[in-house]
Amino acid sequence: MKNFTFLLATILTFCCFNFISAQDCVDTNYDANGVELTDGWDGCADYIASWCGNYDTDTFDSMSMCCICGGGETSNAGDGDGDGASCDGVEVSVDMGSPNWSDGFYGAVYTITDAAGTVVGTGPADTGYWSTSSDAYCLQPGCYTMSVTSNGYDGVSNYTWSFGDATGTTGS
Repeated sequence: MKNFTFLLATILTFCCFNFISAQDCVDTNYDANGVELTDGWDGCADYIASWCGNYDTDTFDSMSMCCICGGGETSNAGDGDGDGASCDGVEVSVDMGSPNWSDGFYGAVYTITDAAGTVVGTGPADTGYWSTSSDAYCLQPGCYTMSVTSNGYDGVSNYTWSFGDATGTTGS
């Protein structure tokens, strides 16, 4: 990770997201009619890891049906954040703060570009008054550059940001 200061902009470059994306897992212990299959007492939702493979029946196979046991199926129904959208990359966020004044980013703007120079994100999305705000992105694994402009009222902690493992203040 490298930080460069160019006039009124902070340029941040970091490479290669090396995250393993968590995928949604769905327990499959339901028959064709939607009836829950159990071990006679408990279904997958109630299972704990130490029960896996120990209480299976002719119709219930915890090792292949229950996510906690390494079974289940990967779902494309969502990315686990509850918004119904699916992310087929890496979920990241730009977190911003205005701890001293609670006046948003006060005119500062960030831009995220990929290794080819294509802009993949700008913000903040909320240009109103806030003490903290976060913009979420779904990015493909790769190298990205983030630039943050000055708002003219820069200071050690007046307007802060973080993206991945990098942090800074506007204009720094």
